[in-house]
Amino acid sequence: MYIFKFLLLMIVSIFCFSCASMQIDRHVEGNILYSSAMPKINIKIGSELIFQGDQKESTEQAFINSGDSTYHDTSRFLFTDELEDKIALIQMTSIRRGYYLTKKKKGDNIIESDYKTILKQKYLETVFVINNNGQLCLARSLERVVGPSKNVLFYMVYFENISDEKYTNDSISDWAPKLKLNESQRNFLNNFIERSMEEIEIF
Repeated sequence: MYIFKFLLLMIVSIFCFSCASMQIDRHVEGNILYSSAMPKINIKIGSELIFQGDQKESTEQAFINSGDSTYHDTSRFLFTDELEDKIALIQMTSIRRGYYLTKKKKGDNIIESDYKTILKQKYLETVFVINNNGQLCLARSLERVVGPSKNVLFYMVYFENISDEKYTNDSISDWAPKLKLNESQRNFLNNFIERSMEEIEIF
């Protein structure tokens, strides 16, 4: 459960959706997540990943430099393999007041971050690395803002534990940024990205 516990803590600062003004159907059937709106999307999850359930919650967050606050309404869907070495998380969060922006991510754990078009929709794709109590994980995420008021953030991410790989000592600095990777790491990273596209696929 180590990755799952870390994931719940890490994901607090990342948001996605649920809209009270319309009826939205989101459900998982045959390892496919169907969402009827905000966004309207179908996502296929790899057969090794088991659906662990969905969660809905509302959290209050204060505005920066203000005594005011707003609420975020989140729908979250979690899939893991039996050992929890692979995790797929999909979430949609709406902000009741305000709007979302997406911009390229920066940080010591960011391998690369850029925009990508999938099925005529523009997503921010970010590949990054995290160290969870000595367990090093590669991750690839996709996100985009939806809704006429840009108040809904769609976010999906795939994690994979790579601590057993021979060329890593569980240090984030071994993997980020991409320019410092050696040939073996680059090949592994490219294979990871390909695997992630198969394990969590928009169609």
